[in-house]
Amino acid sequence: MIPSSTFTYCLGVDVAKDTLAVHLIHRQDPKVTIFERTIGNSPTGCQELLTLLTAREILPATVQVVMEATGVYWEESAWRLHEATCSVAVVNPAQVKYFARTVLRRGKTDAMDARLLAQFGVAIAPRSWAPPDADLRTLRSLMRMREEYVAMRVEESNRLHALKHQHDAPHVVRTIVEQHLRELDEHIRTIETSFKKIVTAHPQYQESMAILQSIPGIGFVTAGVLMTETWNMQHFCDRRQLAAFAGIAPAPNDSGNTQQPAHISKLGNPRIRRAFYMAALSALRSNRFKAFYARLRAKGKPAKVAIIAVAHKLLELAFVLLQKRQMFQPEYASLTTTV
Repeated sequence: MIPSSTFTYCLGVDVAKDTLAVHLIHRQDPKVTIFERTIGNSPTGCQELLTLLTAREILPATVQVVMEATGVYWEESAWRLHEATCSVAVVNPAQVKYFARTVLRRGKTDAMDARLLAQFGVAIAPRSWAPPDADLRTLRSLMRMREEYVAMRVEESNRLHALKHQHDAPHVVRTIVEQHLRELDEHIRTIETSFKKIVTAHPQYQESMAILQSIPGIGFVTAGVLMTETWNMQHFCDRRQLAAFAGIAPAPNDSGNTQQPAHISKLGNPRIRRAFYMAALSALRSNRFKAFYARLRAKGKPAKVAIIAVAHKLLELAFVLLQKRQMFQPEYASLTTTV
């Protein structure tokens, strides 16, 4: 991977549904604007941007594009600019938000956001983004769709429960809810079948799923969430980086003589965090993780804190085993740090 600091130019791109606000600066002189425009968030807009670069004899390969990972509107432009040999960095909006405070930004417009992203790229030199494999993107979409359908099923199940206990509940309403529940069950089964079919066609994904599911507490759903949300563990250098990405890493809160208990930051991926919290509850049925939980409780840790610690340990263990491409064995649990 090419370090971000080696690129000559930095292009901030503020993405909206229909438009892209762009701001280009030179790394050696970031206070000078080379150009700023508002173009369409479309193939034509991307081509217009490339034409602006060509008119100034700027090679796309010398430009790093910086945009935020908000919604899905950034994806099409990121792909097109990547294919045009630009380096694309897709950054966490929280990073940009806190960076804006450091430069005392006053006001907020699309043009100001684009300039801020360009300045962020110069100051922070974020890691470049690489498009994931098409089948892996499909797997992530399937897993996210399953999560949405399961949430819908819980809502409909609660509605049916209320109808059953309601005096004189309309029969037609109950019939519609029961039918919707059956349809949701069918959709979830179809999603899971499609997911497993794609995984079976790719030995590397099949192996990752098998390794993850060999860990106590981690089942099909948690394994699928971790593999797809991390693009099968691409770009993670160590287990601490993964824990931070998931928002399970402890965040210290000490200042001077004031010391407060550490807490998780929650700035990471909520899907992984939710999945591993549930996996931790399941892992407590395993003697090794039950003993780890008991030790923390004996030290006075609240139950929820101890469960988060188990989730943290499970996540680190998953990283170690995937890196080694080995199935879980009880002795591997000692490879992760205790919390």
